[in-house]
Amino acid sequence: MIGRLTWARVEMWWCLSAQFSRPVRAISPRRRAAHTEMQRWTATPGSAEALLRSVLRQATPRHFE
Repeated sequence: MIGRLTWARVEMWWCLSAQFSRPVRAISPRRRAAHTEMQRWTATPGSAEALLRSVLRQATPRHFE
């Protein structure tokens, strides 16, 4: 049986990288388009860092209130 922490790590890995790092054989064109857009976004230099900075900027004020 997989422990709770191990399962959480596997789930996080899947959500953050696995589902977008492999070619997708999607049934729906909408899902295929979403994966294509995500692959294009991750290939753009600096986009992940910009998103992280934006999230941190939004989360920081709430954390210290």
